[in-house]
Amino acid sequence: ESNMASGSPAHTQFNSLQAFWPGLQVLFGDFEHAVPTHEAIFSIWKEYSLLPERFLLNPLQVHSTERYYPLRPEFIESTYMLYRATRNPYYLRVGEHVYWSLYNHTRVKHGYASVRNIMTKQLEDRMTSFFLAETVKYLYLLFDEDNFVHAAHQRAPYVFTTEGHLLPILPELHAKYGDAGAMSARRFTSDPKGTSETQSHRNQQQQQQQQ
Repeated sequence: ESNMASGSPAHTQFNSLQAFWPGLQVLFGDFEHAVPTHEAIFSIWKEYSLLPERFLLNPLQVHSTERYYPLRPEFIESTYMLYRATRNPYYLRVGEHVYWSLYNHTRVKHGYASVRNIMTKQLEDRMTSFFLAETVKYLYLLFDEDNFVHAAHQRAPYVFTTEGHLLPILPELHAKYGDAGAMSARRFTSDPKGTSETQSHRNQQQQQQQQ
């Protein structure tokens, strides 16, 4: 975390809300940094089977008082965006890993419970509203290739709000504001050609996997 006024480092820690960042990098077209950032966050998830609210980078350990996981959506949101942009099946495997983590550690009789302590897997008697509105939604869309959200017949039929709500992008808005954001939108359609940046990134990933 950095000081907003000076840009200098303020805290050497990771906050679970920051897991949205790889997705934002994808929207900007910065795959070079989105991939390793996402992978670093996933390494924390794999270590604890869930994502702690705060993780200290020096030393590498979970914060002593913020060990909870309230079923946040940010990591699976970034996973979804990386898959839609690259079509790399690796991100489907990441999503499957997240699914089983949630199923094995948070599922209860009438839903899914927030985790009070990811070290002990102690649960709380509550399920946050954004779990259904965002976490489950992005996880579902990750695997639903034929969902209407992914239709390619329009340049950018929908946009997600920061809370995971879908808003239609009407043709008259395109006419008024032009193609701003159209490139990012095309990355999320089922267009097999994709963008030149996406195709280049796919080729780079294939080469890395072959090595």
